[in-house]
Amino acid sequence: MIKAILVDLDNTLIANPDHAFARAFLEHFQQYLQDTLGITNANALFKEAIHNWAAPTYWTETNQTRLAQLIADQGCVPLEAAVLELMRFYETILPVMATHVQPIVGAASALSSLLDFSLDIVIATNPFYPRVAIEQRMKLGQLPVDAPYAFVTSSEDMHYSKQNPAYYAEVVARVGVEPDEALVIGDHLENDILNAQKTGLHTLHIDGEQIPSFEEAIQRLTQSSDWRSHYSPHTIHPEMIIPQWHGNIAALFALLAKVEDHYWQQHPFDREWSILQILSHLLEAEKSTHRARLQQILAEDNPFIVAPPPPGPDIPIYSDDGYAIAEAFLAERKKTTELIQTLTAKDWERPAQHSIFSKTTLVEMAHFTAQHDRLHINQLCQTLGHCK
Repeated sequence: MIKAILVDLDNTLIANPDHAFARAFLEHFQQYLQDTLGITNANALFKEAIHNWAAPTYWTETNQTRLAQLIADQGCVPLEAAVLELMRFYETILPVMATHVQPIVGAASALSSLLDFSLDIVIATNPFYPRVAIEQRMKLGQLPVDAPYAFVTSSEDMHYSKQNPAYYAEVVARVGVEPDEALVIGDHLENDILNAQKTGLHTLHIDGEQIPSFEEAIQRLTQSSDWRSHYSPHTIHPEMIIPQWHGNIAALFALLAKVEDHYWQQHPFDREWSILQILSHLLEAEKSTHRARLQQILAEDNPFIVAPPPPGPDIPIYSDDGYAIAEAFLAERKKTTELIQTLTAKDWERPAQHSIFSKTTLVEMAHFTAQHDRLHINQLCQTLGHCK
């Protein structure tokens, strides 16, 4: 069942000739940082950031922070000053955008029709730019900016680019759906379609021929009243696992950045966990359950795996420092990642018997770890919503 639709922006919802826009953007970017900070190689820094955003590793700093750090290091200024200059730059770039971005006929009305469904709609643009620049392009494309989108991917909120499948895992974790409950609609075969599929999402390709436009895509998609139920869960493949783990960690740290000091130990309701307890549970589960379970399947022939008892409302916390717990959880997840990076195809299919799931395999248990992440990331998101 489809619960969320991720819609690409450039050349799906707005017409934006990529190469011409990129040239104009980089010229403006180079000139601005040379004038303000004396940086003469700003273009090289931006290209380094693009390479960085696609790297298949765990990131806890956002795309914007990592670009700003490159600028800060080169310009010998504090990180905060580099972030400020970046934001000032994006506020001045509208004239450059205006000469390249055009509306696509029918896209705005088709997007509005999607918003009428009980779905989470995500503007899933490549997060090279901050929200202010994305909204500028949306306005130029005559798209609604203040619509009730579930999420708009931007450089200050995201940790990967679309060149990395983990981008899609981060988005679904932020929205609170499973990968096979999400549908991506876009025009770029590699970035929008293949990388989304590698993470386990459904896709609809605007290829310019069979499906020539976003408007046509939505018309075909919604012809049947029960179209959302036409999409079945994907078979779980090993290549889905690490991108999902990467994206989940990124989503977790993105939410932690929104936690105010007095939130950490608050309980949204009686007998529900605080944020510190949620993080402590993730850490303990990684150490004592998730990695141990995979190790048992690798070490034994068709082992019987006993599910741990459900944790109660009074689980202990590991620290009063939420970020310290999150970093400890990340360190444990990296150990689990190292374990699975050397597995063979036969290893992934090793069988086991689970006290709840019955017959299972190592790849299914690794995927369950990703699902467990998302369950508690969603719990954290809901907790933040109630901590007022």
